[in-house]
Amino acid sequence: MCGSSWVARLVKRRRFIVQVLTAGSALVWGGAAHLSSASSPSTIRISGEGVIIEAYRALPVGRPWAAVLLVPEEAGLNAFIAGVAAELATLGFAVLVPDLYSRLGGTAALGPNPAAALEKLNDSLIARDLDLSFAYLEKLLGPQGKIAILGFGWGGSKALTYATENPDIAAVAVFYAPNPEPVGRVLNLEMPLLGNYAALDEAVTPKLAELEAALTKAGKTYDFKIYPGVRAGFFGAALAGPPGAAASRDAWERTVQFFRRTLAAQEQP
Repeated sequence: MCGSSWVARLVKRRRFIVQVLTAGSALVWGGAAHLSSASSPSTIRISGEGVIIEAYRALPVGRPWAAVLLVPEEAGLNAFIAGVAAELATLGFAVLVPDLYSRLGGTAALGPNPAAALEKLNDSLIARDLDLSFAYLEKLLGPQGKIAILGFGWGGSKALTYATENPDIAAVAVFYAPNPEPVGRVLNLEMPLLGNYAALDEAVTPKLAELEAALTKAGKTYDFKIYPGVRAGFFGAALAGPPGAAASRDAWERTVQFFRRTLAAQEQP
């Protein structure tokens, strides 16, 4: 995805975000975006283009110094991803996790296997919902705030795909994420990329060389690490065993330090 058609789509997306930002209270259905003086995880609703997107929001104590747009795995907006958001909030980030199944009734409404409904979504719809979420964070932080995007598995692929279309994102980090399709779209990536991968992930890791080749050829900044002895999903709390625990700790520290570097601000704790 490159050339004049990509530029046109990019301009259109940026205009859409600006329109949402100037829409005032219409941005959030049920309450305007505001900074909290105390940590306040909550579910909010964001409206735009005739749809309402539910999202989980976690704010730090005091003013956030940066923000993270967190894209869930195929399992949707669940306790695991809410826990990741809450942990990031303790580090000073404002975090928003959009429920990308909102257009289908939401994760909870889809039952124990929400991923069965994925065929009803597409990259265009997902990008629009991420646009709304990004605009919410922009309004929350103010014009000087920096926003990163983080994704796990399927959500990591969608996070990386979206980053190639929104140059206002300051950094992107992914865990065991499939390559975007087509992989050449990373030519449009304008921010640094961090990747954490599992050596035993037979569906994703063998294709990582293709992504690295595209990034290297285009002169992009990236940092990938493959963890031995673990499978995809090693960051999940349900996984037991020393390899998974060690990989989780290291990958999390890499991710936090990456965000601290790329989102550096004077108010950083």
